[in-house]
Amino acid sequence: MIVAEQKKIDEIAESLAPYKRVVIASCGTCVTVCLAGGEKEALKLQGLLKTERPELECTVVNCKRQCDHEFIDEQIEDLQNGDVVLSLACGVGVQFLSEKIPKHLIMPGLNTQFYGASKALGHWAEYCQGCGNCLWKKPAAYAP
Repeated sequence: MIVAEQKKIDEIAESLAPYKRVVIASCGTCVTVCLAGGEKEALKLQGLLKTERPELECTVVNCKRQCDHEFIDEQIEDLQNGDVVLSLACGVGVQFLSEKIPKHLIMPGLNTQFYGASKALGHWAEYCQGCGNCLWKKPAAYAP
């Protein structure tokens, strides 16, 4: 799965400064599991942004998955109801939305960290950097 973390609120607020209407787009897959960009995090961010900028019109659109036509096509209209979309997806979701809505500004609200797996609740281990040069490790007990 892809592990990400939310950008700092002051960085997000500053990037949104020129805009009056923001759509926060959550993503219901990897970034939900790592507690960075799901519906819960989108609603929390909405509250923080309203505290930072009370005049900001901020809505949340809950996307099942931001990297798949099937799930984005049904929400295209909702995603375009603001001046800008703040995507709480990994970098793939941000770029995919940018292609799906080319005349609309899509901004990242997360920083993608790595591909990993859960070792324990809230503890993620990096297993892949996505470099395209996959290797395999011979197990210590391997005997051909």
